[in-house]
Amino acid sequence: MEPSWKTLQDIIQENFPNLVRQANIQIQEIQRMPQRYSSRRATPRHILVRFTKVEMKEKMLRAVREKGQVTHKGKPIRLTADLLAETLKARREWGPIFNSLNYVTTRPALQEILKEALNMERNNQYQPLQKHAKM
Repeated sequence: MEPSWKTLQDIIQENFPNLVRQANIQIQEIQRMPQRYSSRRATPRHILVRFTKVEMKEKMLRAVREKGQVTHKGKPIRLTADLLAETLKARREWGPIFNSLNYVTTRPALQEILKEALNMERNNQYQPLQKHAKM
């Protein structure tokens, strides 16, 4: 058994014993990242885990958020989702859009206006601007 696989099993057993009983954890790939600092010092290294199913990754990250602090052999560690820079940038760009949609969905009058605007745009039925009457 690979040392990084054993480390992951220890972390899961120590912090999420009910998750082990509930779900069958299937890992596609697991690898340790190279050390960034001196090889003489015992600095911690990142472990990159790729699950066979995205749902398992989501369950694991949800459990981490609920628990708050995750430990390995009594020492606090961090478990995070590994995202590309492009993914993070795209999420930041979509944030204000989702916030405005949440704002609209909580107000029925705005929701009707938004539906009409989307339907008009979808059907390409733009209403021409009416000319102002001259006095």
